[in-house]
Order: sequence, then structure tokens, then C-alpha cells
Amino acid sequence: MENSQNLQPSPIKPSVDMEINKQVGTTIVEQLGGNLFRHMVSAEFYLPADCYGLVVRFKGSKVANALHIKLNSMDTYDLTFMKVHGVKIKSVEGFFDVYFDQLQPLFTQVTGLATRF
Repeated sequence: MENSQNLQPSPIKPSVDMEINKQVGTTIVEQLGGNLFRHMVSAEFYLPADCYGLVVRFKGSKVANALHIKLNSMDTYDLTFMKVHGVKIKSVEGFFDVYFDQLQPLFTQVTGLATRF
């Protein structure tokens, strides 16, 4: 899928296999809604170097502007919504053991942003 070209690696030396992480990140992007999601919330995707998952920066919400999605050992996701301003990062809300089909509704619930028509 074309989304893998939009994934930007972390500048930190990785502690995980980045090829596998790229596959995980691409899968998460697809589960969030792919290009439609990216365009609707002006999303940028980054691969974390410390875990398998994805970091999403987005615009349009007063509640949060970043989301860290981590694949956990139960093959579900741990989510942390954050407000990032410069070098200040404030954790807004966290969720554990989220199934892939709950990603979009949970994103909309927390941020108030629509992810599809």
C-alpha cells in the first residue's frame, strides 16, 4: 500500500526490527482508514523506535494533536492521546487492549474529529 511511503522513521536508534515495525505501522494506518483518514485529519505518521506501533500527529482537535498506538503482546493496541506543543508533551487520555475495529470510533470519541463520511 502507498501509505508505507508516508511512514517516517524515528531518528532514535531503534530497539525493534524496523522492517517489522514498518509492516505494523502500515497495517495500523489501513485500520485507521488509510488515505481518507490522513486527509480528513491532516495526519502525519511516524514509526516509534522503542516499540511496534505508530505515532500519529494530526490537526483540528482542541483535546489532542498526537496519538501513540502501541501493539501489545495480546495482539491488541494500547493508545495514548497527547497534546504536543513544542517540546512539551501532555498525556490526555489512555486506553489499553483496544481491538482494531475500535480505533476509528475511539479516535472520534476522544478528539471529536470525523474519520470518514
